[in-house]
Amino acid sequence: MAITSLGSVSSANVSPAQGDVVPRAAAPSAAQTPAAAVSQQTPPSKQAVEQAVKEIKQAMATMSSSNLQFSIDGDTKQTVVKVIDSQTGDVIRQIPAQELIDIAKAMDRAKGLLLRQEA
Repeated sequence: MAITSLGSVSSANVSPAQGDVVPRAAAPSAAQTPAAAVSQQTPPSKQAVEQAVKEIKQAMATMSSSNLQFSIDGDTKQTVVKVIDSQTGDVIRQIPAQELIDIAKAMDRAKGLLLRQEA
């Protein structure tokens, strides 16, 4: 067998030995696709998420001088991730930005006012 590079193997240079079984590539069924698997899974419990966040924090603490803080905004129920400088405590980056969270809250209040006026 001849390999022309580490990244590619030419099919002309590789031949199976007699009696070898060569698997064929099969198209993934709906049950095997990641989207189908995700839609059938139940969401994790709050305790499982908190445990996973704790483990991520511990792993990140040993790797860099910044910390990740995960939280869920009480009003919008959105997950908020903050990158915080360990030495100063300053927020380096927040995803989604605080401005976007404030806009979502304002839109929710406006939607509530519209619904109350129509009723």
